[in-house]
Amino acid sequence: MALLRTFENDEYLPEFGTVVLRDTFDPDARAALPPVGEMLGELATDALPGGSIARAGAGWLQASAGDGYHVVRLEAHDRAPADDRGAWEDVVETPYRSSIGSVGLAHMTSGPWNADLDLGGPGVYRVRVARRPAAEDGDVWRLQFWPTPAAVEPPRWLARHRPATRGGRSGWDEVLGYEATELAFMVRATAAGQPDGVTVARLQAWGTQHARSPGWLDEPLWRAPPTPLPTGHADLDAHAEDRRRSLLADAARRAGALAEVAAQLGVPPPATRRGLLELLVAAGLLTADDSGGPAPLRFRRSATARPGGAAPGAGAGRHAGAPGRHAAVRLAGGGRGGRGDVGPARAGGGHRAGSGRPAACIALSGARDARLCRGRAAARRGRRPRRSNR
Repeated sequence: MALLRTFENDEYLPEFGTVVLRDTFDPDARAALPPVGEMLGELATDALPGGSIARAGAGWLQASAGDGYHVVRLEAHDRAPADDRGAWEDVVETPYRSSIGSVGLAHMTSGPWNADLDLGGPGVYRVRVARRPAAEDGDVWRLQFWPTPAAVEPPRWLARHRPATRGGRSGWDEVLGYEATELAFMVRATAAGQPDGVTVARLQAWGTQHARSPGWLDEPLWRAPPTPLPTGHADLDAHAEDRRRSLLADAARRAGALAEVAAQLGVPPPATRRGLLELLVAAGLLTADDSGGPAPLRFRRSATARPGGAAPGAGAGRHAGAPGRHAAVRLAGGGRGGRGDVGPARAGGGHRAGSGRPAACIALSGARDARLCRGRAAARRGRRPRRSNR
């Protein structure tokens, strides 16, 4: 095997987070190969910017990149180069069909300015795309091309530093609504850098520092809208009153939905955000830890949250076979010993409420349906790219 030609650009700045390579433009050369199906076109699918790392087709290649400058090296080989995947974080091979026989680095909104690399003529090539972090900003990319026989192999991964897909959503944001989801985020933000979690007093202080009122944890989840003042115009007054009734009905609907969830999890229906903490623990979104003694209960985000979704055949009320299982943490405004914190109503030591419960445990009816989950900016002083062709 022999390395035929190389090209390197050490200041490539991706556009829209995408490394782009295309055939150079030569309208007379496109007849050298027969046409191919439309699915090999660059815009045939919505998989921009480049799938999990890179994808290619008839005269184009796209790779998913971050911000800042990147080093991109192109290589032409006479046959498949040695496998050195251990030196890279991500490596993928894919077919590349060139109608021109030369390629150049490009951008999403512009083609290649030059023929950066001569592949050796039109035909079907295999390209191995490898990526690893640069010593400073951006990434280092290497694209190795070599001709392939008539039997084209599909793309395949050789190395990857993380799974190709992300973990799915648990679905609880849709089941519990905005107020509970926001509170779970606030606990996470407050507990940042504190592996042991946060107390309710610390959470209360964090909220006050971020534009909440001093008693925000104990305020009603949904405030009743005020009675509109008369305007002297019957139509405007009627519209304002209709709006007020609509808001009241929506608050009642959301309160009822949370009450149904709370009943199935074995906790009281929440009326305040302090009460929502108990519900979040019961749902497995938060962990409540207590080392015993006078120390206050501490909350932190759960490492794993089981899915929240519809349970076929489950009726209203608590989940069958688990009566009261999640009634392990009781929140009270006064807390323990006048601390204004959370007090647990249980025996024993630390407890993670909600552990061991079946994944599909929520069946909501009427007002709300439960739905399962679906589904560097950097700048350096400019330097001219290094080019080498040999």
